[in-house]
Amino acid sequence: MSRMLVVSNLVLALVVCVLVWRLHGQPALLAGDASSAAAPRAAGGAMPRDDDALERVSARLDRIDSRLEAMARAYPGEPGPAASPAAADTPPMSAAEADRRLAGMLPGPVVDHEAIARYRAQLAMLPEAHQAAIEAALSRAINQDRLRLRL
Repeated sequence: MSRMLVVSNLVLALVVCVLVWRLHGQPALLAGDASSAAAPRAAGGAMPRDDDALERVSARLDRIDSRLEAMARAYPGEPGPAASPAAADTPPMSAAEADRRLAGMLPGPVVDHEAIARYRAQLAMLPEAHQAAIEAALSRAINQDRLRLRL
């Protein structure tokens, strides 16, 4: 995912948190006054809501969402997974082939930080479909105790 999308998602999450905090911090809800809170609960079964405030928040979130979508479409960054022709042309890798490729990328049954760093660098040069297959082979090797990490 591109940095712009990550940043925009973080901004959206921050805005939502601030809006929830502001709604939660209303004095009528925090006062704990039994007379103001008990009567509406008995009548409707829930706390009273300020429909105008909820509509304003909803409209603001819709505007933010549309801006983020427009930014994501306009950003000329990395192509998405659907736009990558190399991923579509790459045939899937079998488990046995992934195991053989993994064995060639690692020096032996016990690997250290340097070997993992070299492995990650080699893995980054492969197509995404092959990366996933080789990562699965690495997980199988560790789980089956064929490979040990010396950290």
